[in-house]
Amino acid sequence: MSTLRRIPAAPLLAFAVALALLLGAAWALLRGPAATYGGDIEMRLDAAGRAGRWVPFDGMALARHRGTFGLRAIVDLPWRTADAPLGIVLSVRAAFAVAWDGVPLGANGVPAASAAAERPGRIDWLAPLPAAQATPGTHRVTVEASHWSTAPQARHADVWIMVAPLDRLVAWQARAWILPALVTGCTLVAAIYVLLVMQRMGRGSGGTLLLALCAIGIALPIVESWRSLAGYTYPWHLARLHAIRVLTAALAIALPWYLWMRFALPMHGRWWRAARWSWVVLIAGITLGVGASDVATIALHLVALVAGIAIVTAAMQRRSTPGDRDAPFVLVALGAALAAALRAPYAYADGLYTVALAALLCLVLLGHADALRTRAVQADALAASRERLRATLLRQSIHPHWLMNTLTSLQELLERDPPQASRMLSLLGDEFRLVRRASDRALVPLADEIARCRTHLAIVGLAHRRTLDLVLDDPQRLADDASVMIPPGVLHTIVENALTHGAVHALTTRDRTSGTEGSPLVTLAVRATGAELSLRTDVPARDGAAARTIVPGTGTRFVQASLEDAFPGRWRFNHGATATHWSTELVFPRTRAEVACAS
Repeated sequence: MSTLRRIPAAPLLAFAVALALLLGAAWALLRGPAATYGGDIEMRLDAAGRAGRWVPFDGMALARHRGTFGLRAIVDLPWRTADAPLGIVLSVRAAFAVAWDGVPLGANGVPAASAAAERPGRIDWLAPLPAAQATPGTHRVTVEASHWSTAPQARHADVWIMVAPLDRLVAWQARAWILPALVTGCTLVAAIYVLLVMQRMGRGSGGTLLLALCAIGIALPIVESWRSLAGYTYPWHLARLHAIRVLTAALAIALPWYLWMRFALPMHGRWWRAARWSWVVLIAGITLGVGASDVATIALHLVALVAGIAIVTAAMQRRSTPGDRDAPFVLVALGAALAAALRAPYAYADGLYTVALAALLCLVLLGHADALRTRAVQADALAASRERLRATLLRQSIHPHWLMNTLTSLQELLERDPPQASRMLSLLGDEFRLVRRASDRALVPLADEIARCRTHLAIVGLAHRRTLDLVLDDPQRLADDASVMIPPGVLHTIVENALTHGAVHALTTRDRTSGTEGSPLVTLAVRATGAELSLRTDVPARDGAAARTIVPGTGTRFVQASLEDAFPGRWRFNHGATATHWSTELVFPRTRAEVACAS
């Protein structure tokens, strides 16, 4: 067994908790510097070479404006540190030149009266304040700007002015991408570990979707921190916001969908299809219909987390998937992420929500890996069980008592009816060929198992001088469908048990004085109910069979073990006698997905 399989779940969960604490501490250390911000911002929108009048700042009007404009704001400095020069940070989506109390501080790009002459400025601009002007008191910041390259679909323009000690501003601007780098690195490490596990043990349910979710969880902090990490000119700002919105929408679709698959909630039927497409339409509506980018991304995050909480809660109530020990932890992580998002809805790259989402993704990744390792251990046990079942199948097929009776009947037929003896030999060869072909497979087509049962009944009929057959109840098309699979030997064993416990009397019934003979028949009814297949067999029973106590024997244990091997925890097997018949009912999954998993 590989080393990866021997790693217990507890250290993985402890790693996730430590990750959350580490990132929380990092967030606490990365708070911005003590600063003063520009207030009472006014703007002047110029038109056709004319300077407009000064009005209170209106972000929507500025976003619609194309051309030159002016900004001015009052900055009140309550302090001055002699040995720490001050700096100013401006965030304006434009090319602009800045003055402090009328003294030019510098330019960001080249503002101009035409789009051809303009050189776009960077989205954030940092400059030192001259010591002579950085005195305590009230100061005026004026900005002469132009923006010709802003996309027409921009609905709001933000202006941000901050003054603080220069060294703290530089350090704060550099540290702004450290938290996204930490969460991206931790998520990437967890993803690499899960990829190694998947390479050895398969992807499991939702594995591909989990990898897509992981890629989104890594890309989103990178795009969010693109502004502080590398910076860009202002025309790229809207493209970044669109990328964030698309990635968040993908996260809102992938996270609930993966949790639905991971915790094995029903994925078939009209209700599932309606829920799936309704969710996609809801996310698309929020993504395309909400104008403000921040509001849209917040709404997408919130609906994804609420849906995830609902899905995991439903899965815990159903208890439908054995071994989902991480469901309570995932629920707690979802709740923590929701609380962080509600506490600071507009803080992502520099907020606790980034930490909570990274912890959630790492927890989901490690839980998936733990489920894969658990399933691999179970697969090893089932493989050993399958080998034992194959050996049992071969032993049952050449059971000494049955084989001796068959050979005795064959000897009688050689003396009495050589053509029938030749037919019995041919039937014996057919049955053993079917046994050999089935013994190397976990599942076989139901049609092959029916053919083997008919061959066996024909052999028994020759031995008892009767015509025996397995009669299919409508609809027969299910029995002929190659996608309907069953563990090898199960139906054959059920028919043998039915003959042994219920039809021995019927097989030997014959009015020797009149020369008539009975013709007991085995009836097989095949029914499909949703995602399940039902097989029901009936044979004539001896008188008083209903009064007998049925003790499970080797055949019954073989059927139960074979079903558990192929469909763990998803089968039912009932058998017993009525006044006139011996009946069995077998219910198990019939979907192609189940067949592929079991094979």
